[in-house]
Amino acid sequence: MKAVFLVLMVSLNVIAQSKPANSTKLGEVLPLDATGRVQYQVVEQIGNTNKDELFQRARRWFAQTYKSANASLQISDAATGELSGKGTFIVRPTSIGIPQDTDVDYSISVEIKDGRYRATIDNFFVRVKTIQGPIETVKGASKGFMQKVYDQTNDQVYTLLLSLNRALKTPKSDF
Repeated sequence: MKAVFLVLMVSLNVIAQSKPANSTKLGEVLPLDATGRVQYQVVEQIGNTNKDELFQRARRWFAQTYKSANASLQISDAATGELSGKGTFIVRPTSIGIPQDTDVDYSISVEIKDGRYRATIDNFFVRVKTIQGPIETVKGASKGFMQKVYDQTNDQVYTLLLSLNRALKTPKSDF
């Protein structure tokens, strides 16, 4: 019995020591860059599609995804293959059982090259009632409330990235 207890204690100690002291995720969900800011970044291969065609698909995605692509797009440079802009989505975490509409602003950039792209989503800013600030340092909200914001933000960003990926992999119809 003592041997089983000793093995269990040693195993728990190894597990506890294997977790990094400085987590690379905020709330165990949102990825952090080297400076401690939340940042999502993906690089995807898109077969043999040239830069110009991918750029047009990305422009079309911006127009379909945002109410006003011109308002959200700040850079649209076909020569460099760069598109960047700002967006907002709403998450609805609950506080004492009541959903709280919470705006999450962010920046998005898409860099296009022949056969591939890189998408970066960062600069997250949270706004709900009287509470606002960068998602990494927002003050005045409970830890449980912010965890719900983190979880729902993560879901929204993955949905956005999946939508972009589908759009860039789908050729334009001739009609």
